[in-house]
Amino acid sequence: MAKRGGIFGGLGRLFDDVETVLGDVFNNSQLRDYEVFFNEGAAYHNKGRLSRARQSYEKAIEANPYFFTALFYLANICSEQNELDIAIEYYTKAIRIQPNHYEAIYNLGVAYNRIENEEKAIGCFQKVLAIKPDLYQAYQLLGYIHFNKKKHEVAMEYCQKAIRLNPDSSLAISLKGKIYLEQKLYGKAIACFQKEVDLEPDSYDALYSLGFAFYSTKNTKKAMQCFRKAIDLKPDYYEGYYGLGTIYFEENRYYNAIELYQKTIKLKPDYHDAFYYLGLAYDKKKLYDKAIDCFTKVINLKPDLHEAINYLAIVYNNKGNYDQAITSFQKAMEMRPDLHKYLVGIGWSYLLKSDLIQAKDYFLQAYLKSASVRGSAIMNIGHIALFTKEKDRAMDCYRESLSLHSKVTEFFEAMENDYIDLKMEGRGITKEEYEEILRILRVEKI
Repeated sequence: MAKRGGIFGGLGRLFDDVETVLGDVFNNSQLRDYEVFFNEGAAYHNKGRLSRARQSYEKAIEANPYFFTALFYLANICSEQNELDIAIEYYTKAIRIQPNHYEAIYNLGVAYNRIENEEKAIGCFQKVLAIKPDLYQAYQLLGYIHFNKKKHEVAMEYCQKAIRLNPDSSLAISLKGKIYLEQKLYGKAIACFQKEVDLEPDSYDALYSLGFAFYSTKNTKKAMQCFRKAIDLKPDYYEGYYGLGTIYFEENRYYNAIELYQKTIKLKPDYHDAFYYLGLAYDKKKLYDKAIDCFTKVINLKPDLHEAINYLAIVYNNKGNYDQAITSFQKAMEMRPDLHKYLVGIGWSYLLKSDLIQAKDYFLQAYLKSASVRGSAIMNIGHIALFTKEKDRAMDCYRESLSLHSKVTEFFEAMENDYIDLKMEGRGITKEEYEEILRILRVEKI
């Protein structure tokens, strides 16, 4: 299940108190042109008419290029309108005029962070703290930046500083919970997210985080309660539907999962994770064409996601399109030549289409190249030996495969599934003969 996304979506609120500025500036009746333009812009700004405010601020700056306040508020509007490069330009000009204006430096850091220039953002927030060391928001954002950089210890230090300055900072508490999640300290994560919910009971994001933490402890009942509450608060909250769908998927309730993933995609058509799991659910219900459509969509959205290409190949195999499966495995292998499971996948496709020579060649390559897939590769080589009436060779391969499996149950489950998937009865291997092989292996293992 995906963790709550959009780390910075609600963070980094801009300092922008227009009414305070207007209360302190330009009270006399003899206003200069740039002051008139500024007052006009501020009035529009207060009413939320940002385009008109922007025009007035631009006129004020044209009349007085060194007018800090107009530069500052114009930058804030550009930031609100997601014109971040322009916002950065205006913040930079404003800071040249007032180098120690911490609000402008902070907002500049927020803008840099939003364009993922983390180093410049860090520099801005550190400069802010040198000027105003009690600004907890700066510590908070430094914590999130380092969290995204996987520097969890540093992130926790900044997080703790923010909480010391403001014990009720829900965003800092949420960050603390996320760090605990990464450290697999689920009890502590749950405590943090519960406190976040207590502070902000109407926060659907907080409820999702709490639900995800419960999900991580296998407490699916409480996880589902959290996801449902999040959806009640925000009926178009796609993460909530996705979370519920994933729980249903893991409970093998595939039609329920399909319905929820479809709702997720309707709300967020580019959510590749939802398409991915929807494809898995369709595959489980043998709706192969729909599964193929889903994985194709994932690949279009995330061309570098080799796992989606892998599952597309698996579905092609399940449908009986072995050549297309081989092509897909080969594409995945081109992307990740270090993952030798794709050699096993190609070998399996050839085995399904009864090309035993090609199948054996790929299994041998996998066996020789990687210990991680050796158990699977030698098991399949054993199947080929069994099909070619080399039973002693097959038993030797099965014994080696069993010794390479860390979990004995997984070995026997794979063997049982392979009898069905490879249609061994049609290859002349009776059910009784195969069960005798499994019985001998179980006895020998004991």
